[in-house]
Amino acid sequence: MKMKTKLTLGAAGAATASLAVLSAVSMEAYRAVFERNPSPILSPFVNARPADSFHDWRAAGAEYLRKQKHQLYTITSARGELLQGYYYPTSGEGRRIAFIVHGCRSDHASAAGVLYDFYAARGFDLFAVDNTACGASFGQHIGYDTYESEDALRWIAFLRETF
Repeated sequence: MKMKTKLTLGAAGAATASLAVLSAVSMEAYRAVFERNPSPILSPFVNARPADSFHDWRAAGAEYLRKQKHQLYTITSARGELLQGYYYPTSGEGRRIAFIVHGCRSDHASAAGVLYDFYAARGFDLFAVDNTACGASFGQHIGYDTYESEDALRWIAFLRETF
């Protein structure tokens, strides 16, 4: 009878240890996917990117955009987070504005920088935003379009009122 009890406790201990490891791995995966500052353990894999000309082109576009004349605007999200948007007047009219939204783990400059000359040549001003938990906007968790779609509608309402 004693052997059976020891075996049962041994199995329970192994199951508990396995559950603890699974919980730790799950938490690291969650942090890598959803948090602004991903897990230090998984960060090299999440932030890894190939060193190719596309990324160099995008980084050069971001640097170019940051040197352009712009105005900073802020709104508050429905969650109470301060969001930042950047208006780049290229035509001086403010009548036609290209609204630029970046992708995951990016910022306004890396998305809009490569589009600046294209839209400016066609008479569009640019308005680019930093989404929740990206760039200079506040927030701890990336929304994967759950937050961003609602925030984009707020920005569009802001642009209609302002311009």
